[in-house]
This record gives sequence, structure tokens and C-alpha cells, in this order.
Amino acid sequence: MITKKEFYFVRHGQTDYNLKTVKVDHPSHVSLNETGRRQEIILI
Repeated sequence: MITKKEFYFVRHGQTDYNLKTVKVDHPSHVSLNETGRRQEIILI
């Protein structure tokens, strides 16, 4: 029997780089912009 489980897929919030569709190989140094910070708060 297969049991059903909830699954949540959460993307990172908006940054100035992804807003401008700039490709960044190592995004760990890119901070969220104001919209991204609001998106983060909504998730919590």
C-alpha cells in the first residue's frame, strides 16, 4: 500500500539578479531584494 504524503517545493525569493534574468553560477553571495524579503516572511 502506498501512503500519501505532503510535499512542498519552495523556491528562493526574488533577487535583483533573477529579476533582470542574470545567470549566476554560485548564488550563495546574492542577497534577496525587498520583494524577496517579503516573500520570505510570507512563507514563515
